[in-house]
Amino acid sequence: MIIKETATAFIAAPEGTHIARCFAVIELGTQLPGNPSFAPARKVMLGFELPNETVVRDGVAKPLVIWKEYNASLSEKATLRKHLQGWRGRAFSAEELQGFQLEKILGAPALITIIHKRSQSGSTRGDIETIARPPANYPCPPPVTPKLFFEIPMGNGQAFINVPEWLQKKIVSSPEWADVVKTHTQVAPQAPAAPVGGPNAVVTGEDVPEDFPQEEDDQIPF
Repeated sequence: MIIKETATAFIAAPEGTHIARCFAVIELGTQLPGNPSFAPARKVMLGFELPNETVVRDGVAKPLVIWKEYNASLSEKATLRKHLQGWRGRAFSAEELQGFQLEKILGAPALITIIHKRSQSGSTRGDIETIARPPANYPCPPPVTPKLFFEIPMGNGQAFINVPEWLQKKIVSSPEWADVVKTHTQVAPQAPAAPVGGPNAVVTGEDVPEDFPQEEDDQIPF
């Protein structure tokens, strides 16, 4: 992507600073804002696993995950740009700002700060406030959750099937998805064998079919 879960209980990731690893980069297309005073915008969803924050399920400790939705923009005020620059530890060059391959962040370790926010319904969810480069002496445990990458031109093949259902609904509501449907023959997607849940849900390596090899190198690749 170039830019210019089966858990039913939603568990808010604990507040504070956590070692994390990015396992998902999902293009959502143009989405309507919750606040009508804002214009529709292209969105992207990033997913992080928290290897040191686990919950026991089926007798096994599983890592929590947290999702963050961003405007797919590297404009000066964009949160995604601020988070990526904090994560890599340096500013983007003028050349990089012309087009950055977002999938480079897949598998990369990060130090994320989470705060709690309360929805209108009264539920509490974790939100990523900042992302930083982990110190050299602060290793990230090996990945558990398989990598998940999707961009809309892929259509509704296996990559789309692997996307959590609550995110599939966002994707198919976008005009970009409608364009794909018009220009490509679509095969009816089949439900994942073990679908994943919603934001802050417990997600495990068994929840998503593994399409990507897991990497051991913890260098920041971007």
